[in-house]
Parts: sequence; structure tokens; C-alpha cells
Amino acid sequence: MNFAPKPDSQPLPPRLLLGFVDAEFEQQFVAFYTDFYYRFAQASLALGLLLVVGDFLVDHWAYPGVAANTYRLTLCAPILIAALAYSLLAHARRYWEPVMSAFIVVVAGCMLWILLELDAQGGQGLHSWVGILNFAILQLYCFVILGTRFNHSLVSGLLIFAGFEYAMQAGLNGTADEVAYFTYHTATMTLIAGTIGWWREYLLRKNFATEAMVTHSAMRHATERSLLGATLEATNSGILVVSLEGKITSSNRRFAEMWGIPAEVLADGSDDVVLAFVLEQLNDPQYFLQTVRKLYSQPETKSKDQLLFTDG
Repeated sequence: MNFAPKPDSQPLPPRLLLGFVDAEFEQQFVAFYTDFYYRFAQASLALGLLLVVGDFLVDHWAYPGVAANTYRLTLCAPILIAALAYSLLAHARRYWEPVMSAFIVVVAGCMLWILLELDAQGGQGLHSWVGILNFAILQLYCFVILGTRFNHSLVSGLLIFAGFEYAMQAGLNGTADEVAYFTYHTATMTLIAGTIGWWREYLLRKNFATEAMVTHSAMRHATERSLLGATLEATNSGILVVSLEGKITSSNRRFAEMWGIPAEVLADGSDDVVLAFVLEQLNDPQYFLQTVRKLYSQPETKSKDQLLFTDG
């Protein structure tokens, strides 16, 4: 993930149209989102093309005399192929979400007209379970499968819903109760698909913000360790820093030279190993060990001692 996160948390208000408060961080998320979903969107277009061909084959087998079925191949399939071709262009990533959403709206419009023609020719069209199923698939495709952000899928999803409502009322020779019945189900499907799409993006944004904070924290700690290391090496004193748990957190080269401690002993990270190594060099190892233990038990205590080595 390539981003330059800021040290403070990034607010993400749970509103209908999602977006980070910080504009720069929002741009970083959009770049990440494109990298994450672009290939997914291309695969979704290929899947849509397969579904269109599958619908044609099934209807051709079940209703061989219905000519309107061929419109799936002559209208919907070329639009999806055009969308796939567009996605391969060099500049396509820049505007892929609104363009892909527009393609799906056009496909949906063609599909609604085809379903009305199927009704007129005696096939399974808009006013059958096939029409409701096609609408459900279109909304799931729009809000979830295609992978565009919610602000784009909301527009296309509402257009598809409005087109379906218009097609139903224009072609349904029934009562207002029948129209209301179909409207209830299509509105419910739109709401469910939209909710899934919104939650998908919201969770992805939360994960992105969390990873940004973790990355920033790691970068900050690495910088602090680098500065601390440079400071330790700049002094002529031998320095060893030990945690309250007895683990060596840092030391400088001068400390290792003063005590003649091999690098692999310090690399072990255990203060007990280092103590065992240096005790052999002292005239009074017990006094030194007692002093060290006292300092560990009372971390705020200061001590200044003179040590005598066995080699003089």
C-alpha cells in the first residue's frame, strides 16, 4: 500500500456518500481503491458477458420461436464488449468508475426493453419471475459485483430502478395494486443491494485507515530508533539500555568495545547473558551484580561506581 499517512486518525463519518474528511487522504484511498478493484471490474464485465450469452442459450432452448431473445446478443453483448475494450485503454483507469457505471445503465436499459419484447412475443419477460430475477441481478451487479464506489453505484442503481419502474408501469396492464406490489419488491432489492455495497466500501475504508495508522506508527518508530542509534554512537561513553523485563533495547559500539563483548552476545538481547560475560572480568563481581539488581528494582535510582577489572 503506497500512502503517506498523517499521524492523526482519519475521520470517516458514517454518511450515505462515504469519504474521508481529509482531501489528501481521500485521494490516497481512491488510488488504492482503483489498484484494488480495477482488474476485478474487468473480470465482472467478462462475467456479465457470459451471463448474457447464458440467458440467450437458455431462452433459445426453452422458447425457440421468440425472436426478441436474439437482442441479448445483438444489443447487450456488444455493449459489454465495448466496456471491456475501453478498460484496456491507457487512460481508462482515470475515469473507470463513472464510465463503467454508465455502461451498466445502458445494458440495463437494453435488458428492460428486451424483457418487454419477450412479454409481447409470449416469452418469459419483465412481468414474470424472470423479470424480477434480472432486476435483482442487475442491482447486485451494479452495487456489489462491478466494484465501483458507492457514490457511483448509487446513481446507476437508482437509474436502473427508475427505468424498471417506468417499464413496469408502461407495459403492465394491471391495477395500481399490482404495480405497488412489484414496486415494493424492486425497492426492497435495491435497498438490500445498496446496503451491501455501502458496507463493503465502509469496511474497506476502515481497513485502509487502520493500515495507514499502523504504517505511520511503524515509520515513526523506525525514525525514532534511527535517531536514537545515531545519538548513542555520537557519544564517547559506553551505553547499554535495558528494559524493565531485562531485555536489551539498545547499546552503542563504545559499550561493546569497553567490555569486549562480542556482537553475537549483544544480539541475543538478554541482559543476563551480557552480565554473565562481564562478571568474569571484575575483581568483585558480586558487588557489581548486587548494584545492578538494585538499579533494576529501583529504576529511578542513580548510581556512580568505580569498577576494578581482573586485568588491572
